[in-house]
Amino acid sequence: MEARVTGTRRTADGRILAEVGTPIGSCTAEWKGKASGVAPVEGDYFVEFTVDEPVRWGANTTSADAHWPAVTQGSDGTFLLRGLLTRDGAADGDGDGAADGGGDGDGAVLDLGGTHVLLDLDHDGPRPPAEPAGIWVELRVPVHLLTLWPYDL
Repeated sequence: MEARVTGTRRTADGRILAEVGTPIGSCTAEWKGKASGVAPVEGDYFVEFTVDEPVRWGANTTSADAHWPAVTQGSDGTFLLRGLLTRDGAADGDGDGAADGGGDGDGAVLDLGGTHVLLDLDHDGPRPPAEPAGIWVELRVPVHLLTLWPYDL
């Protein structure tokens, strides 16, 4: 996803937080990648979002009323990622959640307006519906579990 870094700061434990604006919203998240430990220069980057928490249907992930992608950050220290969620194997037609190619059904993809975030599904809890076309969801995660990884095209 295209992102503009507008500022950075270092936490007490040495992590770098970057303030970024994207076409679907703004947030401040930990900056990782090839120059990890080095604050990015303000400017334009391509970034990948990484969420270090599984999808827990009904807990951190729910159906969305709004059907457009968004990235926002709440004052309570959480991120809200809104997008189209497709479960691994949901489009295989048999409804078992496993892809015909041998997928285990333990993954999902969150489409944030053309940027895909790969997610794990909670092994023990309820699963989101396996709709072939996907479902609009809101995923809420604590700020320390979302990272930004810059990449070159």
